[in-house]
Amino acid sequence: MNPYTGTHFAEKDTKGRVVVPKAFRHVPKLLRDATLMLSPSPSEQRCVEVYPEPVWEARIRRVLQAQDMTKGEVKRLVELLMASVQPAKIDQQNRLALPQSVRAKLGISTDEDHDNVRLAFVGAGTYFKIQLAREIKEQERARERELAELMGKFESGVNTEDMFDLGRVLDGGDDDK
Repeated sequence: MNPYTGTHFAEKDTKGRVVVPKAFRHVPKLLRDATLMLSPSPSEQRCVEVYPEPVWEARIRRVLQAQDMTKGEVKRLVELLMASVQPAKIDQQNRLALPQSVRAKLGISTDEDHDNVRLAFVGAGTYFKIQLAREIKEQERARERELAELMGKFESGVNTEDMFDLGRVLDGGDDDK
């Protein structure tokens, strides 16, 4: 399955539907009749994570196989995840209907519920996130700072001589042999 990548924007209409951005349609096309699972983000406020059903099921299987948790913790985590998830489908016009509970989690007030609201779709590999566009700018700046910091740590441990020897890097070997 191709990963979800990039940040894309779309408008929620007055009926609570949003057209899935074109960049993410390669996956919904595969899953036209499949269900998407909308789950509040456990790590970000006013954010909903959207998983294709097979990815969601694999996530639950990984939780059930967790080795570093007690059986009681595993059971409770599965209960919490399943209690908060909302199934949804993409219609023929590539629209995703956002249930009221999801709109509330995103921070869309009841006053805004009947207005068009700009949303951000943020790729996260095998799933994507939906957030209010007005809140994404500060998060983008924070991600840029974090990326710079992590790349600095990563590159400090990389042999720069190897980085510039493309043949050796691509072959995975040593040209001196």
